[in-house]
Amino acid sequence: MALWKNKKDLKKRVVFANGQKHQFHEGLAKINQIYLWQENPRLEGDCVHLEDDEEGTIQHKLELKLFHNDEIRRLMHKIREDGGVNEPIYLYRPPERPGMTVVFDGNCRFASVRKLHTDDPNNSRWKTIPAILIEGVDYSTAVEISIRQNVDGQIDWSAPIIGTTPEFLSIRQW
Repeated sequence: MALWKNKKDLKKRVVFANGQKHQFHEGLAKINQIYLWQENPRLEGDCVHLEDDEEGTIQHKLELKLFHNDEIRRLMHKIREDGGVNEPIYLYRPPERPGMTVVFDGNCRFASVRKLHTDDPNNSRWKTIPAILIEGVDYSTAVEISIRQNVDGQIDWSAPIIGTTPEFLSIRQW
């Protein structure tokens, strides 16, 4: 089954990593074609031992682990209020798992949307998620791209900016 909702609507996303320019596809990915990545380094090895058994699937156990955190539940409620996800998740196709598409970056957003889809399967908002598919690069390049997304892509706006106090703004002539 195809990953993308509509291949015609795919955009090219340019990402720079390891001194090179990479082009990937960006679009709406179908929730039912994506898996949480059991070997995700951010899970710190806590989940690599999980197996499908009578207690549930690996995917279900990964979701339980993620939703154990109150912040993830708050994120899910925020996504529901907003009506969707604003930033695309990054997907990866591990060479050791042909045909499988896993969440490389954005596990919490993906798990939230998948839970919303499970709770309301007829709501079209929760059938897809904005995504960028990282493919055709090795694992270390994919990690570099993920680091860039999480470090370079975030700006701390909490630090005060000189000259933006109310006193300054009232004196300054615009």
